[in-house]
Amino acid sequence: MIEMEVLGSGTSTVGKRTVNFGETYFHGNLFKETAVPQHPDNSTTCREATFARYSPMLSRADALRFLGDSSGPWPVFRNATPPDDW
Repeated sequence: MIEMEVLGSGTSTVGKRTVNFGETYFHGNLFKETAVPQHPDNSTTCREATFARYSPMLSRADALRFLGDSSGPWPVFRNATPPDDW
């Protein structure tokens, strides 16, 4: 898997990640490969914690359970209701 992160200034970083069978990976709205100052993002922090609870995801059903999770203040399944900041 190749991950590319692009800053608003046009700067980009390409990170190479190996994700083996039985492993899962989640990338929210925070840079993982690019070392830049970032604002805290409660939504991503909450979704990363939810991802950790569902990992590893070994089947389509596992992935659908994660994607449909609506628990916590910033759920994975988002419906544009507060506190959703999008």
